[in-house]
Amino acid sequence: MIQRATIKRARELRSDQPNAERLFWSRVRNRQLGNWKFRRQAPIGPYIIDFYVDEVKAIIELDGAQHGRGNHPVRDENRGKWLKKKVFRHAILE
Repeated sequence: MIQRATIKRARELRSDQPNAERLFWSRVRNRQLGNWKFRRQAPIGPYIIDFYVDEVKAIIELDGAQHGRGNHPVRDENRGKWLKKKVFRHAILE
């Protein structure tokens, strides 16, 4: 179950997107790319994904420079492992 705080944060992120995310969204929204339905700032488990396509279980992250500093690399690696495990499992069960 997704926590209310995660949903609230996802809504905040949608209204304050970095330029790269805003540009990407303008090119993929309304099924403009491959007729796929992209979701932006999609809560998945405890994480918020930049862009997600449920039909193909694709996660797209547009990370800025901050992801190479501090503890971001370790957190990003752990997050990536968790997401791959959950999305892959989910795809098998369907």
